[in-house]
Amino acid sequence: MSAPAFPPLESLVLVPATPGQVHQSLKNSHPHWGAAEKYTFEQYLDREVSLAEKEHAGENFTTWVLVPHTDPQTLSFLASCETYRRPSTHIQLPSSPSPTPVTAYGIASVFCPPALRRRGYAQRMLELLHYRLAPPGSPHLVPLSPPPERDVPVKGFGDAAFSVLYSDVGRYYERVGQGWRTTGEREVVWDVEDPSESEPDKEDADLELVTSPEALEPLLEADHAALLASLSANPPPPGSARCAILPTPPLALYLLHRSTHYRQALLLSLPVPPLGAILRPSSTTPPPFILFHPSYSEHTLIILRLRFSHFNPAELARLVRLAKHVARAQGLGRVTAWNVDLQVEGEVVEGGRLENRTVHLPGIAWYHPGAEPRDVEWVVNERYVVLGWVGSEARDE
Repeated sequence: MSAPAFPPLESLVLVPATPGQVHQSLKNSHPHWGAAEKYTFEQYLDREVSLAEKEHAGENFTTWVLVPHTDPQTLSFLASCETYRRPSTHIQLPSSPSPTPVTAYGIASVFCPPALRRRGYAQRMLELLHYRLAPPGSPHLVPLSPPPERDVPVKGFGDAAFSVLYSDVGRYYERVGQGWRTTGEREVVWDVEDPSESEPDKEDADLELVTSPEALEPLLEADHAALLASLSANPPPPGSARCAILPTPPLALYLLHRSTHYRQALLLSLPVPPLGAILRPSSTTPPPFILFHPSYSEHTLIILRLRFSHFNPAELARLVRLAKHVARAQGLGRVTAWNVDLQVEGEVVEGGRLENRTVHLPGIAWYHPGAEPRDVEWVVNERYVVLGWVGSEARDE
């Protein structure tokens, strides 16, 4: 077998993948990602194809490949990644503090085959991706070096105010092109060890379990409206800006579909978990609630979205107790929540502990001319936003 060709960086372009290239990208990544979750290739392919058809993806989903401009349909591409156009995205600017709808993208599944690593291909792909997503002439883009020999026009992109990714290799992506600035790596962790500790109390009987996707829509619509009202009532400080990817049912259901597929494909003998719970009766709209999903590969029940009154810590304690009970029933050893203020008088409720993650680090690249990237705050940065990680398979070092 001949050695692989290593085309120069300036000869490469980033284009949406053909169906054949999408299939090849999954073949490339399966030994590193699918096999790690004990999936056969057929199971891995079935999961990825079915998830790509869900509402969170569909027309919002694109697989990208890095190819020579002379052979854009080759199956021997140098690297690949995925983007998701994110609905319900808003920004607040110093010049216009009311939340403004914008386009943003989530980036996932950045992969470079092992034989092609350490040659700058994954980094070049992400540098080119900045140019695909950002508006032409964005003042925050970093010039490409070396300059590309040629470009291939791609329609339907170039309108993003910002993009986000989640790094499993620390702050590496901060220095790729203009960079994805790390922000919001804090989480709260509750260990679930003693079965008696995770049993719901009698006083928790008024927690209404969320067991169907249909129940999510009115709940998250009310949450969405309340978040926008809160942002409008609290404009950003002078000279700063905010951005938010607000919760929607498709985003919340993505991880449910993923964990359900895993449970069924690997024939796990576990009860079907609820999606979350609502605390009723309540005088607030929306009422206090919690949404979560089991990550069997991480041995963790992940809180996707958590709403409660900071003036009533008992509400939070009851929601967390339920989460610990569900985790125990699913055979999971801990519960986690991202970037939520869960301290009451200096102590985290229900025995939780604050940690700074070293994996799944949120990063944001800001393209909008209305503010400097360093002055942007990403609010409501909770786990429901995540659609995938970018890990060591993308590093060129």
